[in-house]
Amino acid sequence: MNRPHLKSLASAFLLGIAGSLICAPAHAGSTKDRLLAEKSVTIGIHNRVPWGYRDQSGNVIGLQPSIIRAALAPLGITDIKFVIGEFNTMIPGLLANRFDMTAAGVAITPSRCKAVIFSEPDLTSGDGLLVAAGNPLKIHSFEDIKNNPKVRLAGARGSANAGHAITAGVPESQMQQFQDVQSMVSALVAKRVDAVVMSAATIIATMADPNITGIERASPFRALKDAEGNDVALVTAIAFRPEDTDLRDLYNVQLEKLKHTGELEKIILANGFTKDNLPPNKTAEQLCAAPEPKK
Repeated sequence: MNRPHLKSLASAFLLGIAGSLICAPAHAGSTKDRLLAEKSVTIGIHNRVPWGYRDQSGNVIGLQPSIIRAALAPLGITDIKFVIGEFNTMIPGLLANRFDMTAAGVAITPSRCKAVIFSEPDLTSGDGLLVAAGNPLKIHSFEDIKNNPKVRLAGARGSANAGHAITAGVPESQMQQFQDVQSMVSALVAKRVDAVVMSAATIIATMADPNITGIERASPFRALKDAEGNDVALVTAIAFRPEDTDLRDLYNVQLEKLKHTGELEKIILANGFTKDNLPPNKTAEQLCAAPEPKK
């Protein structure tokens, strides 16, 4: 046996390990550090108008992608990758590290605040109903639906809007839950359901589609009231993993700049919303601590 040869091999092996350790890339200590170093971020979207979706050319557009781009561009983070998933997978996907942030119109609710942390609010949008043209069943509130067992209500699975209807007393036996706006609207047009609950903003975007006929927005609409007697409204924001407080804080600094310069308002208006949809004078912390709406 050639022992000098074995010693040479052992030395080379150890040197190889040492070299690989020295050359191993250093990993950022936090998501924020990684994003700033790589100038890249991965965003979860529901592919839903008007929040964040792909247009006919495959480009991702919508309210929250536009806000995120405007907020992160000054930091040099311009490589933005989008991951499409169902709405009810946005928070689980975020927690499973499938993406770094969400841009899916996720509303700030006390229950969601137990799972993720939110940026400061970027939009306010109340509930609304779509019904058949002429509103033959005279549906103007969740109360009207609850009081008429024949009414079939559609809602997006996992959405706060559908949750508001249930909170208002609409029996789950009268509700059908769908994966997306298109399937809900198709069910309404085909008369498989009698009404669809969505955010008012999504209704506006839906009704802007010239290919959709035979339905209308229920007007007036009497909204669910909160514990203080105010109309319940969705207040949306960007969601982050609980450990990414430094990234959330950095994003909030950028978002505040957009508010101060008026750029956020321009983005909101450009995406089909109105000044009524500007974010409220409440912080994410206040909204997380708010009581759930009464039944």
